[in-house]
Amino acid sequence: INVVLYGVVAASLWRQRRERSWLLLAAFALLTLGSVVGAAGWAEGTLAARLVAFPLVTVALMQLSTRELENIRSELVSFSEHSLRQTQQLLALLRASTTFLTQSSVATILYEAAEGVALGVDADGVLIALLDEQPEYMLRVRALYPPRPLPNPTSVPLRSQPAIANVVQSALAQQVVLAPSQRGIHSLALLMGSHVGPAIVQPMVGHGRVLGVIVALNGRSRRAFTDKELQVLEAFGAQVAAAVENALLDEVIEKQTRELAELLSAREEEASRRAAILESIADGVIVFDDHEQVVVTNPAARTILGLSEAGLPGMNLREILCRENQLDDYATIHSLIEGGQPLPPGFKVTWNSKTVAVSVAPVKLASAKGHGTVMVLHDMTQDAEVDRLKSEFVSVVSHELRSPFAELDSSMQLIRRYGLDQWSPEQRQQLEHLTDGLKRTRTMINNLVTFASFVSKQGQLRMAPLDVGQLAFEIVQSLEPMARTRGLTVTSQIVDALPIVYGDRDRLTEAIYHLLHNAIKFNRSGGSVFLSCRAASDDVVVEVTDTGVGISPEKLPEIWKDFTQLADPLRRGVEGLGLGLPLVRYVVRAHGGQVWARSQPGQGSTFGFYIPAAGGPAGHAN
Repeated sequence: INVVLYGVVAASLWRQRRERSWLLLAAFALLTLGSVVGAAGWAEGTLAARLVAFPLVTVALMQLSTRELENIRSELVSFSEHSLRQTQQLLALLRASTTFLTQSSVATILYEAAEGVALGVDADGVLIALLDEQPEYMLRVRALYPPRPLPNPTSVPLRSQPAIANVVQSALAQQVVLAPSQRGIHSLALLMGSHVGPAIVQPMVGHGRVLGVIVALNGRSRRAFTDKELQVLEAFGAQVAAAVENALLDEVIEKQTRELAELLSAREEEASRRAAILESIADGVIVFDDHEQVVVTNPAARTILGLSEAGLPGMNLREILCRENQLDDYATIHSLIEGGQPLPPGFKVTWNSKTVAVSVAPVKLASAKGHGTVMVLHDMTQDAEVDRLKSEFVSVVSHELRSPFAELDSSMQLIRRYGLDQWSPEQRQQLEHLTDGLKRTRTMINNLVTFASFVSKQGQLRMAPLDVGQLAFEIVQSLEPMARTRGLTVTSQIVDALPIVYGDRDRLTEAIYHLLHNAIKFNRSGGSVFLSCRAASDDVVVEVTDTGVGISPEKLPEIWKDFTQLADPLRRGVEGLGLGLPLVRYVVRAHGGQVWARSQPGQGSTFGFYIPAAGGPAGHAN
């Protein structure tokens, strides 16, 4: 019995060696005393000691068991709390991972990621910022946890956050753990609105490029992060980087899709507007591709050509023009289109008894490999008929006027030959005035006939190579006497070896003559006239400058119109029909050139034209 009791007490004392148990010590002492008394022969004392020690041992064992049960309970509670925390961390990470798979919004992904990091590594605060490389490296704060308003401004220069800059600009771009005393932790804590504490900076890397950073900070608890938490954040950072990269790609695709939709809508709207404009144009419009096939037409073109909407598409330029046996017109238009040149001004063709003015221009087509051609048709049937009747009337009247003036001219010649000796000086002077009047009238009639022949297309050009410089020189020589009688000086500057011009000698002579004659006729007494001929690029340019009173710039466009005469002091009492300059314009345009005029009141005027050269230079007397 003593051995058993001693064993129990010794075991209990060993188990509670860290704590003193007075009950066990007292029981041990009583047992020792009972053993001593029993050894002395006092059996009753030994029994009494056992009876007292046994309850003490029992109570001590009960206390020991209770304490051990409490320790076990505490350990179970601690384990349960740790397991619950780990479960919550895993659930947060799982929820964030699920969000990465189901969400395409960067803001939602980053918010869930910030919450997942805070719960996953038990951080007091989390910041997620994306890196923007334009115009300099900037950090754009996109998410904070616990949720609160983002800092203003949300973008800060990367150089203002050295702790993050070291991670981003590092060649390895690896995770960095920051102690509270390290450089850069204060500015980082200020950006997060937290106190200084242990921190982790985890870069988000996608395809070798740093997209941004995740920062976890324990500014309140100042607890250091464990190795396991560092591993969790590193693995989670890779998932966040992949999700952000995909979301950013989705945003780019969505933006491009939206822009493409807007562009298509704008193009459809533009196409509808162009179609409406094309349909409403009174002139006919035909667009040909690079093979001269019809691509687009409008109702006016179909009406002018007398074709249906279904019949015109698919036709080519030759089929359209040759329906009316316009072979020459087709050859002309085809050659000019191939050469990229415009049609001559006033080019007309005839379709179904209609007179149609035609102009062409190159156009770039999106659906064709090369450039196409747009042809504009203007129905001039009524205008052509009016012009024809007017020209016929002027031509008939002009020719009819020539007959009586021819008879008068014959009578004047007879008087000069047989009756002049019997006339007085006054009668002879009157005869001279009458002769001059007949001459001026004959000149006006000739101008009127020439003008009428051009307008009615009865005056055909007799084209041949000629030297414009030689023509100008001859005209200057012929008009110098007239200039001297008016007190004017005529000078010229004709460049040697001007390029040859392919034209009608008589018509070009008339054009230069009218310019020089007008400069003499409408000049001041004592003034001067200057004629110049020169080459410019592939053209020959003729200009005549006078020292007259000049013309207002706003009236210059009017002087080229038919039968136009300006009212000014120098023109009073000067005969003419106002056909000189219009005739110049008709002649020059018939040769593929253009006319112009420059003038200011009181500073004289300059009239000129250019016509294209035909070949090499020609020599002439100057």
